[in-house]
Amino acid sequence: MFTLTIEDKHGGIADEYEFAEGEFLVGRSHSADIILPSDNVSRRHARLYTVDGRCYVEDLGSANGVFVNGRRIHEVCEIEGSAQVKVGDYYLHVKSDKMAEHEDKVHCRLHGQNLSVTDQVFRITRSVNLVGRGKDCTITVIDASVSRIHGKLTVERSGAITVEDLKSSNGTFVNGERVELATLNHKDLLRFGNVEFRVEMVDVAPGAGPVAAAMSAGTDEIDEPWRPGGAAPSRRGLWVALAVGAPLLIAGIVAIFVFGDRWFGGTPPETNATEEVEAADGGDGQASDAAAKADAGPTAAELAATKAEEVTMLLGEGRVQVEKRQWERALDTYQKVLERDTFNAEARQGKNNVELWQKDQATLDAARELIKQKKRAEAARGLRDIEEASVYYVEAKEELKRLLEMKPILVMEADALVKSRNCEEALAIYEEARQLDPRDGALATKIAEVKKLPSRKCK
Repeated sequence: MFTLTIEDKHGGIADEYEFAEGEFLVGRSHSADIILPSDNVSRRHARLYTVDGRCYVEDLGSANGVFVNGRRIHEVCEIEGSAQVKVGDYYLHVKSDKMAEHEDKVHCRLHGQNLSVTDQVFRITRSVNLVGRGKDCTITVIDASVSRIHGKLTVERSGAITVEDLKSSNGTFVNGERVELATLNHKDLLRFGNVEFRVEMVDVAPGAGPVAAAMSAGTDEIDEPWRPGGAAPSRRGLWVALAVGAPLLIAGIVAIFVFGDRWFGGTPPETNATEEVEAADGGDGQASDAAAKADAGPTAAELAATKAEEVTMLLGEGRVQVEKRQWERALDTYQKVLERDTFNAEARQGKNNVELWQKDQATLDAARELIKQKKRAEAARGLRDIEEASVYYVEAKEELKRLLEMKPILVMEADALVKSRNCEEALAIYEEARQLDPRDGALATKIAEVKKLPSRKCK
């Protein structure tokens, strides 16, 4: 049995189906088995079918294509567990009871290093794994710096594991370097936005290396370069040499310390110099101790304590500036923290959040300006791009709510134009109303009906 969940572009669940073996047409036509009412979905857009407990998708020559895990497909593609299929504005998620049977092997583990995933361990058992805030991701990470669908981990047929960034806002990093596509290795530091994981390959033993590999294999010898006149020494021979030579070396060092003056000549006594220093200091050496401390400067512990105090003070300032939405000052403050503590998690997350919120503020301001210019549809599209994690989300929703109040007025105006046979202008207003509320299926029906009107009923 398969479960198909259809998600719209706003993250809401548009529909859900359960089906067994079979073939299903996906498109906006009413004759389709799975209807997706959107202009960017073709009438016959794609074919979804099952064979031997596996599910496949095929693009039927659609105008806007079918995308699987962010890549447009040009041939039949198997939908593996957690794969993301995009058709127009919709995301299709297919799950099967049988898919889990093939996903027992652990290919690697991701060990959470900070923030919400600290000390959590995620096992990678599927061949395709999405990472992000979305509830349908294989690894769900709740953090403002992580996109809804942020990245993808793929287990290749060769056994290698690759990470791919899926056009995320804050990027994907391997060992501090931003990547689009990279192969992961044991102990790599993998970061999505601000959230870090340590990669642990299950087939690699801890501390594995040439020596460890040889010892674990049960061999007595370790490969070394060939030396003229003999073979590479065995590990047993090395131990014997150490056992004999170490006591002799220690005895020689002790003898030098004990009899060194007799063998190599003594050094002048320092008694007189010490007495002269004590006399100059008043006999107790306190002046010289104080001078030595003054010349030495602050100790490492004192410097570390001072830096920690500065970081704590700056972080407090940053929180206040964020609360007051003083974005430029907050960025400057967090940068100062990172100059003192490069890996400070709060400063890194704060900096990324502030950069996102700056963009959202610009989007909100631009939308308000568009509303003044009566470009309501364009304003609505911008407002929907502001995500729930943003501090501007509530304001954006309020602006959208006010825009939606215009929809009934626009529909009435368009209806009147249809009656007066001004079909072209009516279609433009219907389209504007639908862009204010893309989920309104009735508007899509009205648009389709007007387009079907004969020319004699339109001017």
